[in-house]
Amino acid sequence: MRAKTVNRVYLLLAREEISSLEEIHKMAREVDYSFIEKDQTFAVRAERSNKKFPSTSPEIAAAVGSAVVDSYMGSNGSRLRVDLRNPDVEIYVLVRKWEALLSINLVGRSLHCRYYRVRAHRAALPPSLGAIMIRASGWRGEPLLDPMCGCETIPIESALLIRNIAPGARRELAMNKLSMFRDFLDGVRFEVIGEENRRKAEIAGMDLSPKSLEMFRKNLRASGMEDTVRVFLGDALRLHRISIEGRARRDQSPFGIRMGVSKIDQFYRTLAESLSMSGVRKITLITPRKNLIVETLSRAGYPVDSVLQFMYGG
Repeated sequence: MRAKTVNRVYLLLAREEISSLEEIHKMAREVDYSFIEKDQTFAVRAERSNKKFPSTSPEIAAAVGSAVVDSYMGSNGSRLRVDLRNPDVEIYVLVRKWEALLSINLVGRSLHCRYYRVRAHRAALPPSLGAIMIRASGWRGEPLLDPMCGCETIPIESALLIRNIAPGARRELAMNKLSMFRDFLDGVRFEVIGEENRRKAEIAGMDLSPKSLEMFRKNLRASGMEDTVRVFLGDALRLHRISIEGRARRDQSPFGIRMGVSKIDQFYRTLAESLSMSGVRKITLITPRKNLIVETLSRAGYPVDSVLQFMYGG
């Protein structure tokens, strides 16, 4: 419920080295699925990262599904129903190298699907990734500005962090449907909500696009952070001449390449100069052009402390 940088959580049921579909079926057949109630439905999602494995993901899912039905019939005397669209219990099997991991999805939809996100544009940053950037920056409540905020992610995630908001406590989790968790989940939710506070910080989101800011305001209202986060129109390339009101001249986004900025090197140079002229002391950003950013920031007087590399969007 507290997790801000995690997308999914699984409960591992079985893990074995395998070499064939038959061995996966056998592994899944030996698991006790009595935690699934007779009137509940299930589905199996499969992922195969080892392309040399002789069976496809749909074939793996079908084999595990058959094993689950057989196992449940043997131990409970009834046949479980399958619902591929909206199951009560989602079983997940991952085949990586020559190993199979069988688990159940405890959260349902990815935890990056925050309760507050009612609108998003085409280059919106996943909230879990925004939370990683905030933590990586070492931010502890100092004045914070996202000068190309788009539809809200970083400012709202900053507010959630400073106020100790548990985003997972504000949505339905898949584990609510599992009897092994149901009895104490309400107590856990009460506990984590009780840890929240009303602390405030100077947090602001700025963008050159009125359309993006309108999305931002809707998400901000849904988050309940309107008393903590400010929103205003402004040009990140001209931070020293910020205007609260005005007309947008072009769209901006932290994902300049994804948004179609043609001269990205010039864009980064101008941005770094704008930040420097405005007295900004510390910058945290995300980019697919690491070498260009390191060189550009260093020239503008921002030596790079650290670089985190991760897989996102190819």
